[in-house]
Amino acid sequence: MSESFDLNEQVQKYSAWIELDLDALTENITSIKSLLSQETAFIAVVKANAYGHGIQLLGPALEENSGVEKFAVYTITEGIELRSLGLKKPILIMGPVDVQLANLAIEHNLTVTCDSKELGKALAQAALAVGKTASIHLKVDTGMHRFGNTIEEIVSLEKEFRDDKNISIEGIYTHLANGDLQDDSFSDVQIAKFEAVLEAVPNIAFRHVANSATTIKRPQLHYQGVRCGLVMYGETPNNISPPVLKPVLSLKAHIMRVSNVDTGEGVGYGLQWKASRPSRLGLIPIGYADGWFRFFSNNGIVLAGGVKCPIVGTVSMDSFVIDITDSTADFGDEVVLLGKQKDKKIGISETVSKIHTIPYELLTGLGNRIPRISHRKGIIVGILEP
Repeated sequence: MSESFDLNEQVQKYSAWIELDLDALTENITSIKSLLSQETAFIAVVKANAYGHGIQLLGPALEENSGVEKFAVYTITEGIELRSLGLKKPILIMGPVDVQLANLAIEHNLTVTCDSKELGKALAQAALAVGKTASIHLKVDTGMHRFGNTIEEIVSLEKEFRDDKNISIEGIYTHLANGDLQDDSFSDVQIAKFEAVLEAVPNIAFRHVANSATTIKRPQLHYQGVRCGLVMYGETPNNISPPVLKPVLSLKAHIMRVSNVDTGEGVGYGLQWKASRPSRLGLIPIGYADGWFRFFSNNGIVLAGGVKCPIVGTVSMDSFVIDITDSTADFGDEVVLLGKQKDKKIGISETVSKIHTIPYELLTGLGNRIPRISHRKGIIVGILEP
């Protein structure tokens, strides 16, 4: 943005919005980097629209951050989007890539997870045609059985391409099935298999295993790089004690209507909530189309007037209702679904615990109808509107 705008003034035009604190993002990266050796690269995982935060706003901020050495996404489309935003740092595609997309990977200087000789050859040919060298990583299936190659297949792929001048095997990695769990003993089984592969292909120098939780819990598994997603965004994986982290994302809205109901009157589809007393209700313009699940019906809370207020009735496609009887909140006032208000806060861990899911699912489901605003110290850096 060419001009500076105050955050508090800008949000008055929105019925609902997401705030992205770039100072928190920077501090989180610094905190995580303090756990790493100088030889360990920080790989920023920005798949799924930067975990729902908004890649168009966070991508450039991460590119400017000297603590971030590489990016990781899942699809080649996501990688191309990063390049379109002007990002120059290496980008790893962690998901399967169709052979027919090899030309695009080379055109946009994307590092591909190569799982077949056919894909490797296509990448090498595409690179040769334009005078480039294709960069690939190999992924070892050490027991998660989702995506990756067996030990035998890895050895065969490495042998196939080790002397090909048009392709460079830059790295090798695996993913831990139980890294986020309190009992992550299966990780030891996987690491033993990974180490066996490394002995068989010792010339691949860049190795990476750790996700957010493993980065914090198991420093011995940092290898040459760590893949950080959730902790970078300031959220805590299960069952770990992280360094000090600050949530990057806050989700807020304005009360768009206030109504009064008498004892016994119901609210919403199916009248699933009925007032036990004369009650004052506020309409919040966010619904399941925006990623606020129906599971929050009669089961969620927001902050309004500095007070935790319950969601009452069924969450609709575009809105839900809160009980503000015990709050001073009124029409037009700000409510907080995720974040802080006065001396209270609602974190994502508290929120998702009510519907028995994980932070990843809620964050990545936040819809694009909600405007996103990035800021530093309350001064807007970028705005992403529908």
